[in-house]
Amino acid sequence: YRAEIDLPAKHEEKFMEQENSISFYHKSSIPIDLHWEITGRYLLCPVYMDTFADRIESTLFFERDIFSIPDDIMLVYLCVHGTSHCWERLEWLCCFIELLNRQNEETIFNALNFAEQINAKRIFLLGLFLGQSVLEAKYPANVQSVIEYDDGIVKAGEKISSQMFDTGSDSGHDSSAGAAWRFSPLHVMIRDSLKDKIGYLVFLLTMPTVKEWSKYPIPYTLTPFYRVIRPFRLAWLFLVGNKLERSFFSSGYKRVKEMVAKKRMKGRGLFFTCFIYLPGRFIEKFLSNSCILINKYIFNKYINKQRLERFHDSHDHIMDHHFYMIGMPGKIDFLEASLELIHNKINLFVILNGVKEGEKKQITKKFPDLPVFDLSTFYSSSIPHGEVINLLMQANEKPFGLIDHDLYIFNDQIFSQLDFNNDEFISGPFEIHNQKAELTFPATFFLYINTPIVKKIMNKYNIGAQIYTRIPSRLLPILNDMNLGYDNFLKGYLNYFDPFNLIFAMAFYEGYKAKILKKNEKDMIHLGGHATDEIIQSKEKLKQVIDSIRQ
Repeated sequence: YRAEIDLPAKHEEKFMEQENSISFYHKSSIPIDLHWEITGRYLLCPVYMDTFADRIESTLFFERDIFSIPDDIMLVYLCVHGTSHCWERLEWLCCFIELLNRQNEETIFNALNFAEQINAKRIFLLGLFLGQSVLEAKYPANVQSVIEYDDGIVKAGEKISSQMFDTGSDSGHDSSAGAAWRFSPLHVMIRDSLKDKIGYLVFLLTMPTVKEWSKYPIPYTLTPFYRVIRPFRLAWLFLVGNKLERSFFSSGYKRVKEMVAKKRMKGRGLFFTCFIYLPGRFIEKFLSNSCILINKYIFNKYINKQRLERFHDSHDHIMDHHFYMIGMPGKIDFLEASLELIHNKINLFVILNGVKEGEKKQITKKFPDLPVFDLSTFYSSSIPHGEVINLLMQANEKPFGLIDHDLYIFNDQIFSQLDFNNDEFISGPFEIHNQKAELTFPATFFLYINTPIVKKIMNKYNIGAQIYTRIPSRLLPILNDMNLGYDNFLKGYLNYFDPFNLIFAMAFYEGYKAKILKKNEKDMIHLGGHATDEIIQSKEKLKQVIDSIRQ
């Protein structure tokens, strides 16, 4: 066997101070790695063998006694190792969970304490989160009660689990393709503190590796300069690359080349792609995200809330068993046909969300006696549906209803069936069932909301009616107990919680019930559930459908 690097004795001593292992190779046999620090120097607190020398265990392996790391430390090591490689292999997660399943609560708590001592608590919690979200692992109740997944752990876990089974993904690392995987943002975001994040970055950029030691032999007295050589070598790789790794520029060039090829297939040239399409997409995305934030934190919070309160005050005489219909840009024809059926049969308000002035006039002219509230929004933008519902929840204390703009109600007797029993928090006529969680709830295109109960749920769990693509970490254990979570959202065919769905889930957890009203196609029809793209995209066909509904 020959060592992967041939160093003079003094250099070798220095190398062993800074590294954690060395590999030996034989042309006719498997390689051997000798380790004297178990975390691969992935942590700023190295874990040397003498840390647990007095606790080394002995186990029988192929009729031979071999030494083994204590189980609590092994659990932490498996999480450190898996995270250091971005958990690219399901095998590593299975090993961790199988070992965990064999432990008592004391050992698991010892592992959690050890992880905290070496600044690897969030790394250990990431392993626990992946065990629950990927393998549906169940932990002892006392252990589950102290687990706290913060948003960073959840975000990292979501990304890892989404890529773990993607055989076409290039997110995993390949030892034959360089070490770019070491610079994954995951390695920084999963650290326990800001100090650890900064320390790891400095360590990663300056601590020499075998490549520096072997490629740049220098006198022993100058070995500290390896810390200077390394960042320059990394910068060269980033800008220029080598035979195994693409540089930043070559990777970017490849992506642009592929994009240009796709646009050329559609008759677009290089100039259009680089100077019109790409800048346009960037500006569009930037403005879209900016509008969402401006509408939420400025217009809704400081303008719409006060305006809506004054609007309600001016219509106090119909603020009982009242309903809202929300009109969206380009959807006024849907809304107008729906209003024709019920506008004079219930206490109804129209909320216009980012519609143009001409669309607003179309409604106010056709229904002059109907109360219409035009939401203030940033120029040519609208507010996400869930945020509009949040605004309505804040502005109401009594029960109220929501009706989609493309829901057509032919039997107004349905409105007399909405009142709640004591333990009911929501009612509606369209039933959805989650088989895995065994929960039945109404679809959101017709809801009657028991406002006091729902506001109580929202305040208790600090949640809203908006879409949740990421589940608040504090709610994960509760949802897992309900057979809900990242592997099963309330609407099982979605990979997120739809508007109001997280409120539904927590209300069910609190023991409240949903009231499902009996209905048939003669009572009402939701066009969104029946319309095809062909109908929606054709004004002529859409007009025919709406006219048939009117008739």
